[in-house]
Amino acid sequence: MSAAGFRLLPLSIAAVITTGCASFSSTPALSDDPCADLQAIIADYPNKFADLRGSRSDFSTVTLYRAKKDIVKGHCEIWEWAGGDTAYVCSLNAPNNEIAEYRYEQTVEYVGGCLGDNWQPEIANRTRDGEAAGVVTRYRNPDAGNLVISVHNVSVAGTGRAARSNYVFIGTAGRSSQL
Repeated sequence: MSAAGFRLLPLSIAAVITTGCASFSSTPALSDDPCADLQAIIADYPNKFADLRGSRSDFSTVTLYRAKKDIVKGHCEIWEWAGGDTAYVCSLNAPNNEIAEYRYEQTVEYVGGCLGDNWQPEIANRTRDGEAAGVVTRYRNPDAGNLVISVHNVSVAGTGRAARSNYVFIGTAGRSSQL
């Protein structure tokens, strides 16, 4: 991708996240250089994201850390499960299917552009409790071992209305399928 293309990627992701911002009480802000930040986050994966951990919240099966480096400011965390497995996760709720789908498509394009040709995408349907629950694109690199970068468009029927959200996940392949 050309240098001009990389400069346009942050604008593309900004459009994705701020689409429909009238539905949000505040507009999410991006980091100054999301592609560089994505690369730095991936580089810290072998270190279990130790350099990126901020304040922590402990739960029975997982510890959540505020991310010191956010691709989407205020929407990213490091998850650490019992046993030490970790993941870097950004999530953002969407007010409707159209915005969730648009964000998903634009984020897949953005992440793919930032990762480069060594990372190959695979698209799969998500299910939860036997029901359709959206779609996911997982990027894998044969040189990266079990690391997967995935973009999720989640739609799960809830109490009276469907819950819609988008995730960017950086961690092991097994955990990516559990989101």
